[in-house]
Amino acid sequence: MKTPLAVHLQGRPCVVVGGGAVAERRTGILLHGGAAVTVLSPELTPGLRLRLEKGEFDYVEGSYEEEKFAEWFLQKPPFLVVAATNSRSVNERVFQQCKEVVPLINIVDNQAASTFHFPAVMEQGPLQIAVTTSGLSPLLGKKIVEELSEAYGEEYGVFLQRLGVLREKVLKEVEDSEVRREILKAVVNHKGIVEKFRQEKIEAGDNLITEIVDKFTRN
Repeated sequence: MKTPLAVHLQGRPCVVVGGGAVAERRTGILLHGGAAVTVLSPELTPGLRLRLEKGEFDYVEGSYEEEKFAEWFLQKPPFLVVAATNSRSVNERVFQQCKEVVPLINIVDNQAASTFHFPAVMEQGPLQIAVTTSGLSPLLGKKIVEELSEAYGEEYGVFLQRLGVLREKVLKEVEDSEVRREILKAVVNHKGIVEKFRQEKIEAGDNLITEIVDKFTRN
């Protein structure tokens, strides 16, 4: 059993071994998180090639070889390695070479041996909901995420942004911790606010938040 965690990847060195479709998806996830990605592969998919032309990641053209890999990447080990070639034996060799020095390793065809795996993720602005099936069925994870996307639309991204601003405001302006908690709880549980945002009646939703704050802070 693995423990779900959110990892800060901004600027962290990550290596993806492989240049196929799976490597492209994993590279995209890492880049989305702000990682400094290097891809090692003799070939790249058109999608990866396009991202390379945009300068989004570094590229080492060549096949995986233990000696060269150690020279290129393990003198100062990366934070994360993804073994995503189309060869199970090559992926296993990458794992064996990295397991003692790299904190996070994902073998795309051996989730049981991987030290982490990629969950299916739904995003609405700052809201992220990750679903993991512990590597047993990525397709089921994807299906659940699609269902969550229908339940939690763009209005929740707007709502969460407002909640973040409100939280900072009440922390600064409301001294009583219990009152702060009641304000935030009342806003979160008010179904009408999200509905206004869903209808794109942003000002009306903001007004409902203001009314709740005034109710609790009125002298």
